[in-house]
Amino acid sequence: MRRTLTVLVLFSATLFVMQSVPHRETVVRTETAIQDGTLAQWVQSTLADFEQAEPDCVAVSAVDDGEVALAQEEEGRHCPTGTLVSAIYESSVLFNMVGSAWAVDKPLGTSFQLEVRASADREAWSDWMEVVQDEDGPKTEQMTHGNLLEVSPSRYLQYRLILGTFETSVSPLVRELVFTVMNTRDGPTAKEARAMILPQEVTSGVPQPRIISRRGWGANESWATREPVYQKPTAFVIHHTVTPNNPEDPAYIVRAIFQYHALSRGWGDVGYNFLIDRQGNIYEGRKGGDGVVGIHAGDYNYGSIGIALLGDYRSAKMTPAMKEALISLMAWEADRFDIHPLESSYFVHRVFPDVVGHRDLWPTICPGDNVYRVLPEVRQLTWQRLLAHNPRVVIANPSAGEAISGRTTIRVFSPSPTTSATQLFLDGALKEESGSSLSWTWNTRQFTEGIHRIEAVATSIQGRTSRVAHEVTVDNTPPTGSIEISEGASYTSQLTVTLSLQAEDGQGDLNGMQFTQDNASEFSELEEFALSREWFLSSGDGEKIVGVRFLDIAGNASATYTATIVLDTEPPGDWTAVDVGDSDRVVVEVSDHGSGLDTSSATYSVSADGELTWGEWQPASCDAGESEYSLNTCRLVAEPPEGAVRLKIADRAGNEGHSPVYGQSGSPTPYDTPGVSPVPTAPPAGTPTPEIPPSGLPDLVVRGVEVSPEVGLESGSVTVTVTIENQAGVDAENGFWVELFVDPPTVPSINSIAVQDGEGAFWYVSGLAGQQPLGLSLEDADDRYSNFGGSFSAGRHELYAYVDAYNSEGEIGLVLEADESNNVLGPLIVDIGQGSGGDGSDPMGSGPVQTLRLFVERVGRFLELLRDYVASQQG
Repeated sequence: MRRTLTVLVLFSATLFVMQSVPHRETVVRTETAIQDGTLAQWVQSTLADFEQAEPDCVAVSAVDDGEVALAQEEEGRHCPTGTLVSAIYESSVLFNMVGSAWAVDKPLGTSFQLEVRASADREAWSDWMEVVQDEDGPKTEQMTHGNLLEVSPSRYLQYRLILGTFETSVSPLVRELVFTVMNTRDGPTAKEARAMILPQEVTSGVPQPRIISRRGWGANESWATREPVYQKPTAFVIHHTVTPNNPEDPAYIVRAIFQYHALSRGWGDVGYNFLIDRQGNIYEGRKGGDGVVGIHAGDYNYGSIGIALLGDYRSAKMTPAMKEALISLMAWEADRFDIHPLESSYFVHRVFPDVVGHRDLWPTICPGDNVYRVLPEVRQLTWQRLLAHNPRVVIANPSAGEAISGRTTIRVFSPSPTTSATQLFLDGALKEESGSSLSWTWNTRQFTEGIHRIEAVATSIQGRTSRVAHEVTVDNTPPTGSIEISEGASYTSQLTVTLSLQAEDGQGDLNGMQFTQDNASEFSELEEFALSREWFLSSGDGEKIVGVRFLDIAGNASATYTATIVLDTEPPGDWTAVDVGDSDRVVVEVSDHGSGLDTSSATYSVSADGELTWGEWQPASCDAGESEYSLNTCRLVAEPPEGAVRLKIADRAGNEGHSPVYGQSGSPTPYDTPGVSPVPTAPPAGTPTPEIPPSGLPDLVVRGVEVSPEVGLESGSVTVTVTIENQAGVDAENGFWVELFVDPPTVPSINSIAVQDGEGAFWYVSGLAGQQPLGLSLEDADDRYSNFGGSFSAGRHELYAYVDAYNSEGEIGLVLEADESNNVLGPLIVDIGQGSGGDGSDPMGSGPVQTLRLFVERVGRFLELLRDYVASQQG
């Protein structure tokens, strides 16, 4: 006892000296600004931080870059008490609330006390205020947090440490201090907030009290970063906040708690489910609604409703308005979740009362003696409030106005703890009765279709009853409908077609439709009904079947309606000259192996100037044989004047086939004959090999592939443009194909089809003047042969572009060129989600390495052509 008195005397003397001795002023402005103008932090953890303070029998050491302990006197004994008064912290925030946290080792027999004071001008200071430990947070936090302190609007903050020991061989050790200053005065007042309450529930049970919404008290929802977690509550946990009992306005205390919990303590939101001020205002707490799990009671967060009373109830008492709000809130929530305020239940790991103070769950003084003392009375008054109202009763299934079919389970329950029995009536007839909940299976096929009435009745232990009822529609008749492809067409050349749909339901509304293809047993996901829909046919030419079934809101499914169409993507071909001699007409035979020829589309065109220009297309006759259905082969007859002739005809799917060019002599010109190689063949012995002048032929090349944006690409759609050019001075009169390959399995060659092994796009170019470039976008691609819309997945991709890429009847393209080896550009590298590499490399692969690669490839092709030519000369 004597030692205790000695320490207390020394402690009191130290406080007296501290109050009377002036300190030098050192102002620091080092802070961590979390929210400009709203919240900032001041951290004290290093030797440099603590050396700015004024010690009295306290030593600052360099251990772990800064620690504070009681100084040692003779024989290594620590001072029994000591203080450390900090430098003055100047904040960038005009603050009215202060939060604190500390990392302190306190051996047995030692003490630690933290005090703060604030000032607006460094002249007038508040009294020193002791920081009380906040006991509502998780026990796993690395630092101990203090309760919030309110100050008048201030710019300056100072702290004081008071260390003590009963055993002078040991000392408390201060390793880190963190101070959070906040401005929470900006926002709605409590009076303004009362006008913004949560929507009032319509119920047969205890009415909902007025609850100020988060928007009402000014929650900044961008700070609510924690995703809600849910569990049905079974208990109430009552807290007090140890904040001022009579603040100027309680709404800014709520904002301060939210800001402190969400930002400073890292909880992502306010910890409590509800807060109540001394005026009786109830505030919505943690975001998420019914059953959301808060952070207020450690292991007991799950399955509890945390209610915080604003104020410090170690000495103050609840106001009547606060007590009434607490009872109203608990009675309403107990009526919704079957929580009996007078009973106990197994909770987490043992039995607790259904209404507990925080101290029942953890060693703490919370919610203060003056609240904890009246909890038995609060429990009893909450129960009386429940008994004074009818029990709540709910028809959980089906919902009001729902359309139902077949066997349906009706579920009724009463969550009120006062309920003794529930009953179910259907169209006025009692069908089932039980305790607080019941279920009954209704075979609706035994009832007439139309509207029926479901009624539920709950009776309390005092004989009070509640009734709820709603109507449902019995519908056991499935919808009917139809489907048509491309307005009833028999053939199509396009993979994408338009479905026309009709459906109706006699009793209710349609819920949606599902599709199947080519008689597959599985249907697609349910989608909203629409009168038309784009549909992508399965690949490969042939008959395609599309099926649809319609579902109504009762769950009835229609029969599967189908429509058929033949997909034909190959144009007419197999052009064979029949009579192209010296007569005044041209007769050729053409075949189609898909949908058949459209004889009315046969036309021809004539060139009288060596194919430099062509005349208008004119009708050609088509002899398809005796039967109108024998349309796989026909003879086309053209009667042109002198000159070169070309013909075209479409099949019934719309594919258009073009013939070779037939000259006046009756034989195709070499430049347009499929299969003719651009490499000269060996002439008869003794005859010199003619050279084709480079200026006499067009030369098509790919100038580039542009992907926008060029760097920093993210997963998703981009813009792709392929630029081609005829770099010769001679026009390319014939049409030709350009193809884009995305991640092909092999390097593309003539007649490679991108969509067969991956993704790509096709363009048809009708001709290209000499020395003219042309840009091709994905929007201009031929939909029939393209399946790439510009969407890349994350990762690395290879692109190739090929000009004059396709000729179904030859080994070179449709245009004979001066150089057939320069038609491919690639691979071009696209890195999605990575942008340019760390070494500065271009993600499009257009740097020196790519240029060298293309040069080597082209040299290799040139050498191959040169070897073939030399071999032909030697032969």
